[in-house]
Amino acid sequence: MFGITALIPTALVVALTVRSWTLGRTGRVGLVVGLIVSVLFLAVAAYQFAFAARARLVVHDTGIERIGVSRRRLVGWGSIAKVAFNPAQHWFFVTVSDGSHLWLPADIAGMPEFAQIAVRRLPPAVLQADPVVREVLDELAASVAGGGEETSREAR
Repeated sequence: MFGITALIPTALVVALTVRSWTLGRTGRVGLVVGLIVSVLFLAVAAYQFAFAARARLVVHDTGIERIGVSRRRLVGWGSIAKVAFNPAQHWFFVTVSDGSHLWLPADIAGMPEFAQIAVRRLPPAVLQADPVVREVLDELAASVAGGGEETSREAR
């Protein structure tokens, strides 16, 4: 969705640049600036499409691995100091014991599995610190359990 949204201003800037150039209302500097802005908008759209295609969350019994467009990050369950949930943006904000942070969108691939294992593996103090986090994790984990039962019923 963000990629498509980023293409709209790209098309607008390209159209305005080409139209101004063909009508003779801009010189070479205006054409170059218009093309540079168009390429920047196009790069944002390309990044958003790449993020949608590549971003995911891999959950292990030892930790979580957040895979983005250009990098991976592995965080062990024991090194998580705090977890908060932002209901407006619909993501988890994870604070690691070294002070670094990790944002985990609740709609990213692998999130239901994350919730299932997080309920078992997160330190108890982290889970008890914020009841909203526990509630959201339980809901996500239940979606995996519910989906698995439906699939097995359909297979019968």
